[in-house]
Amino acid sequence: MEGARVHEAFPYQGRDRFPGSCVSVVREGLERDERLIVLAAQDEIDDVQDALGKTADDVALVATDEHGRNPSRITTLLHSFQSAGDGRPSLGVQATALAGRCAAAQAEVLLGEHMLNDPSLRSWQLSMICLYDIAQLDERAALSMRQCHPTIRDGRNGSAASPDYQPDGAATVLATPLAAPPTDALRITATSGHLGRARAFVRGAAGALRIDPERRRPGARSERSHHEQHPLRWRARRGRSVSRKQRRRM
Repeated sequence: MEGARVHEAFPYQGRDRFPGSCVSVVREGLERDERLIVLAAQDEIDDVQDALGKTADDVALVATDEHGRNPSRITTLLHSFQSAGDGRPSLGVQATALAGRCAAAQAEVLLGEHMLNDPSLRSWQLSMICLYDIAQLDERAALSMRQCHPTIRDGRNGSAASPDYQPDGAATVLATPLAAPPTDALRITATSGHLGRARAFVRGAAGALRIDPERRRPGARSERSHHEQHPLRWRARRGRSVSRKQRRRM
């Protein structure tokens, strides 16, 4: 991985294999003196932190339950992390959750993965390793994983080029015309400085229509991302996740 930006899928088999798979990637990055960020659900973050021990202090651990799983928010967070760098390469390790999500949410996740291959992000000093629990993927989802990652990691044989990789995947999706809105669609006009009002309107309408909460920016704490407000506080966030043991004492 050294000297080149990487976007790689790392399939593993079953929830109990996640900590070991994630920690192996993290330790490789630390050995290369890379800046590390790990994004996963809180229980997975707990397992990784426990496995890393004191080494977790050198890793930014982000619980996506709290931050939100919306791909755009995660991309913004990754941009903030790599922009706040100190000259060293950065490595992101992400638990990519598809199981149990609606088809539209899965499509957004996979579009976000395709976007990481877009030429507009080639200037990022950030490589990404995306972990997938293949025990929870159907055949179609497994194909999508291979299509949006240039390389696939095999725990026994290293990494290899993905035979199904689609380098123009993002451009293909974005070039597809949107369907015309229904005639009875709710409408709002948003001008400069009113993005927060527009977002609140959309969330309110989605709630009234009982749309899946996952589609309504889950875990968002404020109109502005915490990391947009404090883009340079990554060092202070090292090892910030509270362990199970600490929570039991609270």
